[in-house]
Amino acid sequence: MLKGKFVTALYLVYDASSKRITVCSTGHAPLAIYRASKKEIEFIDPNAGPPLGILSSVTYADFSLSTEKRRCCCFIYRWSN
Repeated sequence: MLKGKFVTALYLVYDASSKRITVCSTGHAPLAIYRASKKEIEFIDPNAGPPLGILSSVTYADFSLSTEKRRCCCFIYRWSN
């Protein structure tokens, strides 16, 4: 393992038959959900575990949420040096 090197990830699976989104995050920024019916953006922190590469052994939890008509998921990225 390289010291000081790590990566964050956000894994998202959409199940069209159940209309559910399952998310797992490894230190990634919160997920932004635009709710068209309310005309608002909700930031969901998926209780992210540590970034990949920080710990040699870790288990990451996922969570799921139901979608509504006209829901859009937006991914927010920040880049800094």
